[in-house]
Amino acid sequence: EYAFSGCRSLTNVELPALKDMGDNAFMNCVSLERVYAINVSNLGKYAFEGCTSLKEYSSGNVKTIPIRCFAGCTALSEVTLETTETIEERAFQNCNSLKKVLINTIDSVGYLAFAGCSSLTSLEWAYIKSIGREAFAECISLTRINLPNIVNIDQFAFCDCQMLDALIISNADEVCIIMVP
Repeated sequence: EYAFSGCRSLTNVELPALKDMGDNAFMNCVSLERVYAINVSNLGKYAFEGCTSLKEYSSGNVKTIPIRCFAGCTALSEVTLETTETIEERAFQNCNSLKKVLINTIDSVGYLAFAGCSSLTSLEWAYIKSIGREAFAECISLTRINLPNIVNIDQFAFCDCQMLDALIISNADEVCIIMVP
């Protein structure tokens, strides 16, 4: 825990053999721009919170993005999560440069997970089961949402998404398109 927390001059990290990253591992490393840790399978809570220079993150093995893992990463613009199944509460909250989230299949997105991601414009995931309360609240640039096979959308999941004009909910049998005038 807190392995490199607060290392203000750290800019790049290469940890090709690392499997587990502890809680608060790089919290508030404000100069950290890139992380190469492709074999990490477990991220700790708050691992990158406050890394305001972190631009992109890609993971091929992480099943869960824990609580506040990337919260406040204001430069983060793209995230690729190939095997992620769960995004916990506030995981990407206030990542206001986040434009693209590439996820193939996901079971659940937690409470306030992407709240305040003001640059996020669309969501198109191959499979998603559940979206938690206020998960995308205040994503003011979000215009289009495609939610195949969704089972549950909790209260206020998309509240204050002022630009939202299309919501597509589909499963194997039918498609529902809701257009907002």
